[in-house]
Amino acid sequence: MDNRHRRRRHRIDADLVRLRSRPPSPPRSAGARFDSTVWFYCAAACLLPLGATLGAIMAFSPTEPWRTRLLVAHQALNLLGFVGLTVVGTLITLWPTVLRTKMQPAQDRHGKISLCVMFVAVAATTTGALCGLWWLAALGVTAHIVGICIVLGDLVACAAHKPPRDFPGFTMGAAICWMLVWLAWLAWKLASNGTRLLADDIFTLSVPVIVGFLLQLLIGAMSYLMPMVMGGGPKIVRATNAKMHAYGALRATITNAGLLLWVLAMGTWTRRIGMVLTVVGLATFLPATAAMVRTGVPMLKEKGRQMAA
Repeated sequence: MDNRHRRRRHRIDADLVRLRSRPPSPPRSAGARFDSTVWFYCAAACLLPLGATLGAIMAFSPTEPWRTRLLVAHQALNLLGFVGLTVVGTLITLWPTVLRTKMQPAQDRHGKISLCVMFVAVAATTTGALCGLWWLAALGVTAHIVGICIVLGDLVACAAHKPPRDFPGFTMGAAICWMLVWLAWLAWKLASNGTRLLADDIFTLSVPVIVGFLLQLLIGAMSYLMPMVMGGGPKIVRATNAKMHAYGALRATITNAGLLLWVLAMGTWTRRIGMVLTVVGLATFLPATAAMVRTGVPMLKEKGRQMAA
């Protein structure tokens, strides 16, 4: 019995020696969580020259049907491709940061799957538009929506865990919704109108939705990042955030109510009222920025004097 226990103890000691002598596995880099964002940026950069080339061709004022074909292909490469991929890749990391919560465990992996789907969707939409195969273009836009929804599930899960409570969260969340609205409308327009589609039909909803999508997203991101860039420590950042995000819910409501009037307007005056509300809501970013600067700069100077003393 003693010999058996002695042999078992020897085996345990040998296993411990092997475990201690084994080199530790290198920790996973924090940047590995952001691999999908980098790939989104690389793919978007590849599409930009192609979209710019189509834009240059459109400058020669081609006639129908090429005017419409080039416009849809141009929007596919620039808006769905360059802008869309950049935005989705950024939101994978920025959205949880704005909400001050953690990324979902599979968010980076879902981002890579979404990128593949969206890149193929852009290629299908562009090819369908240039060849006049509107069913293929509509299928490509629909696939683009599916690609966004792959990531959207994680973004919604982040918002469910910690809902938006300030201006950047409200505006960025609304911008995502407007992007999906525009894509759904574009897919329906391509599928229903087919060969009767004209460039003016595409312009009808593109302008207000692009304003609701791009400008809201840009202003929301800047509203979050500018106080952080100004810095100065937690006390100063809290003070500048309070000025930048003041009346956030009201500002976002005015902007998006104006956009709804603009898009759904049945008459000229209704459309004008919607445009005015949208501009007023977006323009509140300027006085908020000025208030942030007036609050932050004196506090930074005072902190500098205290550190120099």
